[in-house]
Amino acid sequence: EKPTGALVAAVTPNSPADAGNIQSGDIIVRFNGKPVETSAQLPPLVGDTPAGAEVPVEVLREGKRIRLRVTVGELNDERVAQHSPQQPATDDKLGLQVAPVTSADADAEGARGVQVLAVRPGPAASAGLRPGDVLVELNGAALNGVEDFRRVAAELPPGSFARILVRRDQGRMFIAVRVPEDQGVG
Repeated sequence: EKPTGALVAAVTPNSPADAGNIQSGDIIVRFNGKPVETSAQLPPLVGDTPAGAEVPVEVLREGKRIRLRVTVGELNDERVAQHSPQQPATDDKLGLQVAPVTSADADAEGARGVQVLAVRPGPAASAGLRPGDVLVELNGAALNGVEDFRRVAAELPPGSFARILVRRDQGRMFIAVRVPEDQGVG
């Protein structure tokens, strides 16, 4: 009904999430009885849960609410030191928030792209983009990470159409999004 929850972009094989049947594309809406309104709320909730605790997790999967049980694991120091994800980016012109797609989530051609975390009401929502979509190209430029998205989105001329190659489910499609005119101060 409204854009809330934490979108699962990828699940590490043999991880507690994998063992708990959490899948890429799930939207976590409750963790251990607490609502998850944004992606930023989830890591502290998990971090405050003792390793080994089995907790209820509620996800939205293909429009249906599913209740799962997940045993929280311990994150070892070596893995924490190696993990330095790019921060999500928000583009105010199009109304999108995106995050990087890992090489494990690349498609058969190796295209990585950026995953849509949220779509605000506006041009992108009107064009049909939705959370979970993977943006592979923007105006012909390959999107290999958040920085590519930021750079290309910043160059979009007001009033033009942005041509976006989207990977959704098992297919690809182009979606045209009208870039709003600059709103001058009156």
